[in-house]
Amino acid sequence: MKRKHVILIVDDTPSNLQVLGDLLELEGHDVLLASNSYEGLEKARMSPAPDLILLDVMMPGMDGYEVCRQLKSAVDTKDIPVVFITGMSDKSNEEKGLKLGAVDYIHKPFSLSLVSARVRNQLDLQSHRNHLTNLVEQRTAELAALNAELEQRVADEVEKSIQKDHLMFQQARLAAMGELLSNIAHQWRQPLNHLGLAIQTLPMDFEDGDLDGHKLKQFVDDTMGILDHLSQTIDEFRNFFAIEHSRTKFDPCLMTEKTISLVRAGFEQLGISVILVKQGSKPIMGYGDEFSQVVINLLTNAKDILLERHIRKPMIEVRCYCEDNITCVAVRDNGGGIREEILAKIFDPYFTTKFSSQGTGIALYMAKMIIEKHMGGSCTASNTTDGAEFVIKLPCPTFD
Repeated sequence: MKRKHVILIVDDTPSNLQVLGDLLELEGHDVLLASNSYEGLEKARMSPAPDLILLDVMMPGMDGYEVCRQLKSAVDTKDIPVVFITGMSDKSNEEKGLKLGAVDYIHKPFSLSLVSARVRNQLDLQSHRNHLTNLVEQRTAELAALNAELEQRVADEVEKSIQKDHLMFQQARLAAMGELLSNIAHQWRQPLNHLGLAIQTLPMDFEDGDLDGHKLKQFVDDTMGILDHLSQTIDEFRNFFAIEHSRTKFDPCLMTEKTISLVRAGFEQLGISVILVKQGSKPIMGYGDEFSQVVINLLTNAKDILLERHIRKPMIEVRCYCEDNITCVAVRDNGGGIREEILAKIFDPYFTTKFSSQGTGIALYMAKMIIEKHMGGSCTASNTTDGAEFVIKLPCPTFD
């Protein structure tokens, strides 16, 4: 049997509570009523949490904006959709509410059919968001389980050199895949939010008589632009993990820029700035997908250090430049550097300073092996004044 949705209505006007409560109960929802802000916050924190909150703006003691702010700042209630009910028509008030995290506005005097449609739209959107979240979590769990299995296999076969290299390479690719999945999730959230907001404006425009042919075409164009962006992220993810069977000509700087674009959103979500400085590069012969994996490994290593050490204003700078006939890519962070006593060991297989649940100790080893064995270059590490720097150097052949 399908679970009923739970809707919380917070309003200091008894007649509004009665009318909205009766409407939503007739439509098959479970309804919670709160006649003031404090009671509303208490019921929003109940378990299970409401699926949707209809929140009056103007209430004594604590207004709806402050209630929304507190809801969105708490882990248990931040994902509950909030729809404001207000008699104010000032656009600045709507903007204030949307910036606080509300998903929609219902203006008084309200139409019951419009309230019903808005509630149904928000519940449908929340259902889709939950489905996508569960799907990502399921896929992440599957990858984590597979990654754990491969770790065990690598540990068992560490003495067999041929199998060891093969298994470790696959494991590193899975780790990079997990990192990119997380970043793609970050990249999708904002476009999905824009798409949801755009869809929600259609009933309002229709009711107001503003939904003419021009506005409808603009809506379709904007929506298709968002969908094209989402499709492009999937193509970039697929291309990143396409196995290359032969060496090809590619520009390390352009490949680095492309790789950074795949992870930038996730890093910025964590408060980490990623800066790319392009000072020139030359094309090389090699495996572009393996080079991208090296860049991912170095960026992830820097990110983990910055988060572990709680660096204020964390930053990663990636610099591409040429020295004679050598293309160089340097990844520098401001995480405090590498301890001198372990600096010589960081490229050793299975060496890690993290807990066993946080790292396998093969990412840097794989990066060095790919650059030196597969591409004939070098990968070194050193300390700067405020962090660590990894430098990749790749020889540039002469092309006819």
